[in-house]
Amino acid sequence: MDGIAKVPGAPNLAGQNEQYFIKAMNDFRTGARKNEMMSVLIGQVKREDYADLAAYYASLVPGR
Repeated sequence: MDGIAKVPGAPNLAGQNEQYFIKAMNDFRTGARKNEMMSVLIGQVKREDYADLAAYYASLVPGR
């Protein structure tokens, strides 16, 4: 929820660029980008929610 990764090796989302986030989500959905954990999770997120999620994570301060 705070955008700070809890799993070693996972990227932090806090402060992430919105356009990069949206592209990454689309790439995971289409299979252009692969990650076992994201492949499972992406099916639970509606495409129309990507922009809202991107804005939320972009608004968070990295490292807090």
